[in-house]
Amino acid sequence: MIMPFRPQHAAFLAAPPARAFARALACSALACTLLACGGDEGDDGTDPGPDDGRLHPPSNGVHITEADACSALLDAYTAQLDALGCTITTTRTCPDLIRAMVNGTTCLEFDEGSVNGCIAHYGEQADCQTLASSLNYCAANAYAGTTSAGCTR
Repeated sequence: MIMPFRPQHAAFLAAPPARAFARALACSALACTLLACGGDEGDDGTDPGPDDGRLHPPSNGVHITEADACSALLDAYTAQLDALGCTITTTRTCPDLIRAMVNGTTCLEFDEGSVNGCIAHYGEQADCQTLASSLNYCAANAYAGTTSAGCTR
């Protein structure tokens, strides 16, 4: 049964001006606090990457070299190609594979957790076409301002 609107319900709907002002002030303070917390880096120091529509798996805070990250990703991708019986013959090689994830920046350290996230993403692909596109879709997180040990530019 739908109850008709009655004048006594208006008191519930209209907040006193002081209460409305207090709510607006609290909301704006919260919004300012949340916006001020943003920065160029994630909580763990990784560069979260642009809002580029790609998958950026969560970081775990463990730094790994560019070479280790690239070989782990390429090995997992190749293994999934084989598992699916894909006949894709051209693919990126290291270090170009990992550098493409960071717009060509060389010799950065990468986050192990996000690399493992991309590896898991490759493993979830059920056909060759989606696997091929996953190589461009998943981007491991890099630590801005780091230099990967043993890396040559």
